[in-house]
Amino acid sequence: MKRLKLMITSVFALAFIGAVSIAPASSALEGKAYIGGGSGIKFGAGTNGACTLTTIGNDNNGDLVGITAGHCPDAAKNIYNDPNYANVTGENDPDAGVIGEVVYYKFSGGFANYNDPANRDYAVIKFDKTKVVPLKTVGRTTIYGIATKTPSWMSNVCKEGRSSAQTCGIVTGANQYVVKSFAYAITGDSGGPLVNASDGKLVGYVQGSEGIPYLSATKSLAIQPVLSDINSRAGVGAGFVPVQ
Repeated sequence: MKRLKLMITSVFALAFIGAVSIAPASSALEGKAYIGGGSGIKFGAGTNGACTLTTIGNDNNGDLVGITAGHCPDAAKNIYNDPNYANVTGENDPDAGVIGEVVYYKFSGGFANYNDPANRDYAVIKFDKTKVVPLKTVGRTTIYGIATKTPSWMSNVCKEGRSSAQTCGIVTGANQYVVKSFAYAITGDSGGPLVNASDGKLVGYVQGSEGIPYLSATKSLAIQPVLSDINSRAGVGAGFVPVQ
């Protein structure tokens, strides 16, 4: 009965709506940006909206690396014609200035095809270690590692976004590339981490809503194919592991 109630609540209501957590002023370091999966980030001039970081961690070279949706820097570059589109700033830490750089991104345009492994939408960010304090927890979401597979149908997942904070819901469809769920998302949540409600492991990240926000399923991209693609390039981000 409790499980049934949880599933019903997940379908018809937003769960655990919270604010993006920022380090308290008493412990914050001047000129630092506190960034983790679920934090708001901006690209280039940062005047044309913001997206959400999926996760932050280290790669094989010890670089501090983040992942997000590729259509975010692509919009700054090709829609808003921002020559500094690769510059990344923290939405909640403007005094830190530029804290990272997009070193690589892919965006093939539009929603990912449900069965197309070549259809990618991701960006790799190299952060400045002298400016960024990496966070494992943002808002109500803590990332406890990377899931090895996508969640099953009717299981519960939660997403964290800079616009709508944490929302949770059931999985309505999934394969190895895409996860559809009622963990609702709105503009600005793109890139937001999607985690298993059961263990907090990262399964993917928000690409967008399939229709009217709050009324339509959210489409997220599975993280494992993205990590495999990043590893195949053997550059920044290869061997990525989230902060522990």
